[in-house]
Amino acid sequence: MENRLTRSGRLFKMIIKGYNITLKRLVHEDIEMVRQWRNSQAVSRFMEIREEITPLQQEEWFKKIDTIHNNYFLIIENHTPVGLIYGAEIDWEKGITGNGGIFLAQEQYFNSDIPIRATFLIIDTGVLLGLKTQYVKVLNDNYRAKFFNKKLGYKLLQGEEKNYNQKYYLEANHYLASAKALKKAMNFSESELIEIVIDNPDHPVSKNIISTCQKKVNQEVNRLKLIFI
Repeated sequence: MENRLTRSGRLFKMIIKGYNITLKRLVHEDIEMVRQWRNSQAVSRFMEIREEITPLQQEEWFKKIDTIHNNYFLIIENHTPVGLIYGAEIDWEKGITGNGGIFLAQEQYFNSDIPIRATFLIIDTGVLLGLKTQYVKVLNDNYRAKFFNKKLGYKLLQGEEKNYNQKYYLEANHYLASAKALKKAMNFSESELIEIVIDNPDHPVSKNIISTCQKKVNQEVNRLKLIFI
């Protein structure tokens, strides 16, 4: 538990803002809410594993993902948590995100632009921090997700055609080209400013982001604004 706390004893917080939406890094106090979402029929029907997740299983899961190699965020719309988005199994040296995904808590959000804006925000942030390739898995009958991912530039991996849970990959340059038209249609700038708000620069997650920004020579990193509170 110690690595999740700031020096003052408060839970570590990191917030990313952009595209008129907010992402808040998942902390322990959030995981029961996420478990309830994940167990709901509205969400679980899009998952390969649909058995009910117990509180103990959720605790064990959080222990595994609360590291610099996983970015799990609550999607916050109008100060209300409405879903979860993540990039997991990240190899920062190779610039690869091994798995990613998103789900919304209630069906009322499914046809909104919330998933688009949240996806812009998390992928843009990753690309600006040097992530070059991202992978996701999508069920073959999840037609909405397949359509959305292809619009972003994801391509089906060779050999995945007959699988039910199919793996797609996204190269940074394909994403930037594909997202350009979508952003324009939604009146967003290609150079949208992204703010990363950090309350403890000594936390391992914060240190990784700060050091990555310092190493970057690409001028595009200027789109990232670090704010310390």
